[in-house]
Amino acid sequence: MYPNASMVIKGDTITVNAPDDAVLAQLVSDLQAAAPAMMVEAEGPLDLQGEIDESVAAADAAMTNLGENPDPRDVARALSIQVINFQVDEAVIPEVNKAILDRAAKIIDDVPDLNLMIIGHTDSQASDSYNMELSQERANAVKEYLVGQGVDASKLSTKGMGESDPIADNSTEQGRFRNRRIEFVVNDEMVDLNDGMIINSDSLDPDLNPLDSNNDDLLSDGDDATQGTAVDPTN
Repeated sequence: MYPNASMVIKGDTITVNAPDDAVLAQLVSDLQAAAPAMMVEAEGPLDLQGEIDESVAAADAAMTNLGENPDPRDVARALSIQVINFQVDEAVIPEVNKAILDRAAKIIDDVPDLNLMIIGHTDSQASDSYNMELSQERANAVKEYLVGQGVDASKLSTKGMGESDPIADNSTEQGRFRNRRIEFVVNDEMVDLNDGMIINSDSLDPDLNPLDSNNDDLLSDGDDATQGTAVDPTN
């Protein structure tokens, strides 16, 4: 009924998006009528710099919360929070991310038997083959940077996924932004299958943000102690 529309429910708020303004307005109106007890809102314009800055601050806080002898999965989750916003058609690490990666290099070097896979993803705005190559180059760039900061190269591997594993709708600017990402997972969460891979779903949560107001974080964030730190599988 609403092609390429997306909807996120958090608490009593429904946030919707669609590539067509008329469709978006109709979707908001219909949901307001269908769910009068909920707050329904259209997703705002993409604040690119704000999203980047918030993600870097959240990753920095998450890494501070790791403490001594962190679980490798927590290291991977903390690193996956940051947005590494490569320029179009480029695989050069932005300056804003280097401080986080510098911290990560020391942690990776200090934690025994920590082996990470760096996974690159793109949106769908180019050909499959181009996106696959670009995502691999970007994952390689992150590895090369970390190795340049002293990380043993044998602790890091890379995988380019191209546009094959989106987490949002590629029809909207906000969705494409979310799909362009670098993720980190520990290697024992990977299962090779016919040159592909299966990722343990427990290892990736798109909202592991220690600065937000919800309680779906695995890392300690002081949101609400009564809620614990369990992952909310709906987010």
